[in-house]
Amino acid sequence: MLRTFVTDASDLAARTGQSVDVVRVIRHADASHDYETLPMFVVRFSDGTEGEAWRDELRPFRADLPRHCVGSASLIDWRD
Repeated sequence: MLRTFVTDASDLAARTGQSVDVVRVIRHADASHDYETLPMFVVRFSDGTEGEAWRDELRPFRADLPRHCVGSASLIDWRD
């Protein structure tokens, strides 16, 4: 599922506006993820870098939108 990554609050902030593939959804708490932070998404950027994103950091991918407009798109439905 191709999405656009948008953030200003993580170590991946420099990647805002880049497209990502959602690799998997983290739905269950474990040693690295508290129940309160879930769901989270494992995402892969086009250069192969993987990271984690919250629901509000992912937008539907729109190749026709300029980079400065991606933040105005609606949030994704994590059940996709």
